[in-house]
Amino acid sequence: MPTAATHGDPDMLRTTILLAGLALPAAAQQADEPVDPADFLAAVEGQTVRYDDPENPGRVDFERFLGQGRVRYIWYDGTCHEGEVFVKEGQLCFAYETIEGAPSCWRTVIRDGDLALVGAADGTVGIVALLGDQPLQCSTAPSV
Repeated sequence: MPTAATHGDPDMLRTTILLAGLALPAAAQQADEPVDPADFLAAVEGQTVRYDDPENPGRVDFERFLGQGRVRYIWYDGTCHEGEVFVKEGQLCFAYETIEGAPSCWRTVIRDGDLALVGAADGTVGIVALLGDQPLQCSTAPSV
């Protein structure tokens, strides 16, 4: 779990992301624990992550954090989007070149032992799994 020791330490947060996938005993599960979005970005820069949708099992999206605020996002249906990621008002926000409208902003939290992004607008949840420095091209998504 993120603590004062992980705040500002990308390596510790990267370890936390990897360990967050381990199930906690039911008694140890608590309410959302905030994760600083800037720390999250520092930990995932140059990395690819998988987003699992707990409401729609089998729906998996992928995102590559390219560095310098650039991202590449592949939706579960194979649609690819290039864009930018930034921190705004304590939230992680994404703006894609091919998606109209305001940026999509998310809270970064540990929820039930998993690192998760929670949609600021609608509460949609994406469980985050770090895949490492696996390249992500628009023509192919990593295997699940």
